[in-house]
Amino acid sequence: MKFNSGSATQTPPLPPGPGVSAEGRGDLPMTAPISSNLALYQIEQRLAELLELRNIAVEDGDTQALEAIDKQFEEYFLREVKKVDGICHALHAFNDAARAAFEEAERLINRSRQLRSQHDRIKAATLKAMQDHGVRVLETPTNKLRVQANGGLEPLEVACPGIVPEDYQKVTVKMPLVTWREIVGEDWIFNPDFVSISREPDNETIRQALKRGEEVAGAKLLPRGFHLRVE
Repeated sequence: MKFNSGSATQTPPLPPGPGVSAEGRGDLPMTAPISSNLALYQIEQRLAELLELRNIAVEDGDTQALEAIDKQFEEYFLREVKKVDGICHALHAFNDAARAAFEEAERLINRSRQLRSQHDRIKAATLKAMQDHGVRVLETPTNKLRVQANGGLEPLEVACPGIVPEDYQKVTVKMPLVTWREIVGEDWIFNPDFVSISREPDNETIRQALKRGEEVAGAKLLPRGFHLRVE
């Protein structure tokens, strides 16, 4: 590839850049400074430019340009290696730190569970001892333990959902919308290939019936129970 300037043939000048003068390659120093702040993509871009210019210099037989380009090529390549090593080192370091933090978090979670378990065992044992001896309050000048009745809804136990009457059950139906539109307002037969139905006890309806004194097969209300209040 040739570039004409008058009647002479010469290799095209290097584009201005780090270590390359705007006047061309002829006065390019043998050792050109390269910024240490270049990003990896900038180094890659400069290497591609140098490779293209080197191919042109080879075609033109410009040994002086080849020597300068090869020197620049070597320096940019070394800079690329350092940059890649730095990136890899940072990635490994952050990955190791993240793994260590995750392992430490797991250790602390397990420790928290152990401490909570010990807390609950002591609390349950204290409550049982106070109930066994008919004691409702234990008090010192600075602390108080009180046996407190649980509030809220009565606990409901549905031991045998399969025998709960249909009046106390509810269903959730999932089906394609087009199928739903076909059956709305019409008598239809359940087809398990197109319709998914899950059936479960209606706890609120069962609870209200039991509170009215009605019997519901497979279900019963449990005592509210007590808990230990630490004051």
